[in-house]
Parts: sequence; structure tokens; C-alpha cells
Amino acid sequence: MARQIIPILALLGGMVFLMLGSGLHGVLIPVRGDLEQFTSFQLGWVGTGFAVGFTIGCLLIPRLVRRVGHVRTFSTLTAIMSATMLMNGLVVDSVLWIVLRAVTGFCLAGCYMVAESWLNERVTNEMRGTMFSIYAMTTMVAMMGGQYLLVVADPTKETLFMIGAILYALAVVPTAVSKAQSPAPE
Repeated sequence: MARQIIPILALLGGMVFLMLGSGLHGVLIPVRGDLEQFTSFQLGWVGTGFAVGFTIGCLLIPRLVRRVGHVRTFSTLTAIMSATMLMNGLVVDSVLWIVLRAVTGFCLAGCYMVAESWLNERVTNEMRGTMFSIYAMTTMVAMMGGQYLLVVADPTKETLFMIGAILYALAVVPTAVSKAQSPAPE
């Protein structure tokens, strides 16, 4: 099994940082929105923006992967997510947050697609279920851990947005410096 895990360690490492940031982002937005007196209607639309962006990402990201490859797509999307996290901290406005959450949803869908297609190509049929289970457990535990980061700083300040942006930015590092071969664009 070690022979199967080693080629995907960089991918799993990147996903840990990505999911830590995503977990923090997902819980920080409604908490901060509530503290900023956003209405339930506004917060609902912020959540809807994420779902709409995620759906659009599922439809459009495959074209980007075919054009530029897995690593460049993943790097681009995580950089955009880092920027949107910082924008959430800089400008507290419900309409802008709807747009930013849509962008984040779009990017996260693409990151999932890149990671899962990469994983699918790198593992054997005999180990596919095991490796996807390890991937799923890793991402879920990291996302849960990201939610717990909410307590490390005051949610009325920008610090948590900065921490989330740092985590998104660090998600690129393991895959960018890995010697493991990334899948070729189809």
C-alpha cells in the first residue's frame, strides 16, 4: 500500500491545506456576517452564491484542465481562493460576499475535480477504493480542523481571513514542488 500512497502524498498534502482553509472560510463567513448584522436573507444568498459557483465550476473547469493541465489549474484556483478570502476581510459587504462566495465555490469545485481526477489516474484499480477512502478521510478531517480554527482569533477582525488565505496559498506548495508526475491533460 505504501507504493500507492507515495505518489499521491503531495496531492493529499495540498488538499489538507486547501480543506483547512475551506473549513475556516465556510464557518467564518456566516459568523462574521451575523456579527456585521447581515440579515438571514443576505446570509442565505451568500451560501447560495457558493452553491451556484460550485455548480458552474463543475461545468467549466474541465475545459481549463484540458487546456493548461492539473497543476496549473490547481495553482490558479487556489491563488484565486486566497485572494477572495482576503477580499472578504477587506470589504464587508453582503453583495460583494455573494460574488466572492460564488468565485470560491467555482474554484473549490475545480480543485476537487483536479484532485480526484489526479487521484483516479495515479492509483490501480485494485487500490482505488482504499485510496479514495484515505483521500476522503483526509479531506474531511482537514475541513473539520479548519472549522476549529475559528477560535484562534477574534472573528470581528481580519486575522482569520488572513490565516485562511495563507492556508489556501500553502495548498499549492506540495504539488508544485513534488517530483511526482501529474496527469497529462486529456
